[in-house]
Amino acid sequence: MKKSTQKSGKSEKSYSADHVSIMLEGIHDAIMALGDGQEVLSDKVDHLDERLGTVEGKVDRLQDDVSDIKYKLSDKIERSEFEKLEKRMIKVERAVLSKRG
Repeated sequence: MKKSTQKSGKSEKSYSADHVSIMLEGIHDAIMALGDGQEVLSDKVDHLDERLGTVEGKVDRLQDDVSDIKYKLSDKIERSEFEKLEKRMIKVERAVLSKRG
């Protein structure tokens, strides 16, 4: 039951105790629902944090593997250099074989 009175140009409403109790119960229920939603969200964030930790570990291992591969590749010679060495070796073998025979 709303009562409206005029005081200096402003309207003021008053509510019965039952009505206030119902409004407070509604606010309480909304806050509880918000808290439950926050708990679910927190659980999801924790799960994502665990998964992110796993992914970070895998990325670290991949970076180490890539570094190893780069190091090993840097020790290898280029195909063109290998072909030059192969041609020189053939010349040396021919020279050695021609002096023997």
